[in-house]
Amino acid sequence: AALLLPPLFLWVPRSFGAYARAVFGTALPFAAGLGTVAAVAYLFRERAPEAFDRTLLSLPVLGGNLKKLALARFGESLAALYSGGVEIRKGLRLAVRALGNRWLEARCRGMAGVVERGGGLADALESAGVFPREMVGAVAVGERTGELDGALNAFARLAQEEADRAIRALLIAIPVLVYLLVALYVAVVVVSAFGAYFRTLGSF
Repeated sequence: AALLLPPLFLWVPRSFGAYARAVFGTALPFAAGLGTVAAVAYLFRERAPEAFDRTLLSLPVLGGNLKKLALARFGESLAALYSGGVEIRKGLRLAVRALGNRWLEARCRGMAGVVERGGGLADALESAGVFPREMVGAVAVGERTGELDGALNAFARLAQEEADRAIRALLIAIPVLVYLLVALYVAVVVVSAFGAYFRTLGSF
């Protein structure tokens, strides 16, 4: 028995060492991978901000909800500016800054020009190609009835409702995503640790 079983003072350090190698051997590449992704994303954002923001909007689940939040900020800003007496063309230029997404801002910068050329606000919103039909329709109805102030408030309300739904979706999706990532990491660590443990037993 003494020949078959290693002494406890030799087996425990070797087993712990194998476990530590398995854990850190998994954690270090995982951390390095996250660091690399973060560095690449930062450089991408600094050198091509519009392309980076467009990429964000194309992400599953996250992208569509980020867009809804941006449009809600635009709608609230435009409604507040118009209610405060700001001329619509200037209000459009100022509200575009509230989007917080360089790609959306680039798509919306030409809206003031549409109004300057004689188009309506609904035409300007439609020209950007980023606003939902029901929002553009609410503004079009307000222009026809002469109640643009109320139409802009309806626009902002619709945008905010979309944003509220987006926030609820994110509150559900983000914890699930984090849970899955943690579960995946734990599974990899456990498999690596058991593999190292059995290799250690086989070496005696």
